[in-house]
Amino acid sequence: QAPKAQGVFWTNCISMGDAGAAMFMLCGRVNHSCRPTVSWTYDNECRLTVKAVERIAAGDEVLAAYYGEHTPYGEVGNAE
Repeated sequence: QAPKAQGVFWTNCISMGDAGAAMFMLCGRVNHSCRPTVSWTYDNECRLTVKAVERIAAGDEVLAAYYGEHTPYGEVGNAE
């Protein structure tokens, strides 16, 4: 069971920089896009704040960039 739980964690976690990584009930299910509709930040208490960067209509998918906007392309890979 431990390898399965680790797989679930690493598939759904959000990097918290030097603090490690954390899993959040809803945000871990947000998909990646190079054209995100939300951005997220976290504080020293590991509280995650999600903000829309453009209007999101009811029923639209919520998308986040998994990498920082200044991450070199070679480190990101071919995301889209």
